[in-house]
Amino acid sequence: MRSPRLFSLSAVVSVAFLAALALFWIGCDSEPGFAPVYEPFDPAAGAALPLQASEVAKVMAVQNKHALSLEANDGVFGTATGRDASGRPVVLVLAERSDVRGVPATLDGVPVRLFVTPRPELFPKPGGGGGGGGVSFTSRVSRPVPVGYSVGNYLECASGTFGCRVLRGGQVYALSNNHVFARMNAGSAGEIVGQPGLYDNKPQCSGFYADTIGSLADFVPVQTGANANNTVDAAIVKSTTAMIGNSTPAGFYGIPDATPVEAVLDLPIQKVGRTTGLTTGTVIGVNATVTIAYAGANTRFVDQVLTSPSFSKSGDSGSLIVTNNAAANPVALLFAGNRQGYTWGNRIQNVLSALNITIDGD
Repeated sequence: MRSPRLFSLSAVVSVAFLAALALFWIGCDSEPGFAPVYEPFDPAAGAALPLQASEVAKVMAVQNKHALSLEANDGVFGTATGRDASGRPVVLVLAERSDVRGVPATLDGVPVRLFVTPRPELFPKPGGGGGGGGVSFTSRVSRPVPVGYSVGNYLECASGTFGCRVLRGGQVYALSNNHVFARMNAGSAGEIVGQPGLYDNKPQCSGFYADTIGSLADFVPVQTGANANNTVDAAIVKSTTAMIGNSTPAGFYGIPDATPVEAVLDLPIQKVGRTTGLTTGTVIGVNATVTIAYAGANTRFVDQVLTSPSFSKSGDSGSLIVTNNAAANPVALLFAGNRQGYTWGNRIQNVLSALNITIDGD
């Protein structure tokens, strides 16, 4: 027969175990480790009121405060301020998978959404090409070269995009990315840049000095590392008006305006690039941070612009993103994207300031 004392002790232990188990499950149910998955806002639906600048600024402040701690979670590669399906401004946490833990549903009273999408990559070595509209942006074209065509540093077999013509001190330059013109920080002043990029030349990876459009003049060094705060991936090539034009080919958006505009949520945008030609979309994220492989290291960029999907493919790096209207005001310099076509661009204001240049436009 069991001793009454032993029975009593066993009962106490069982009750304590069940209580602890109940607390565990309650704790799991209330754990703030699972932010809802992001569902995009559709500006065409027109259901939400226009965003107030003060609302967006509040969310950006919360995002900035918590960005590094959010990015420390395994599977997270960036953050942004965006808009959810209901139209509210929210903090977006960009992640490679939906089971990321440690991302709360709210931060300081601001909603948080888990944006699940593949990690982005740089776009200097494309596969394929085209453009649409009857234009092959990968082919050698008569000079002056229009905006949007294949270009590249002739010390590597790669191709990116000629973004636009810019001015500094009365001199004409071509603008694109550091990783297109300056070989990811490895370039030196005077290196030859040609059109098309060597990847698109025939035979492939061969180059001819007759294809030269200018020489590397300046680039903004990218500081590698997961804690870096890079704002731009940009470089310029010294050229002439006889070699490079300031307009897209006929039938596209034409000459960009000389005056940049601020990227804001839901802003309609367009670009012309080496691989996908003309594409349109919207700004879905501002104040974006993103960590991406650059020069052999995971490298962080901040204050970026994030676009809707299907906006770019490999080879479109360096494209100038402009407003989707007759003015074609510059918004950002495209530098990275992922398999779904979500695209990241440097705010054009940061690019112009870093290189002390202006857009040679209308």
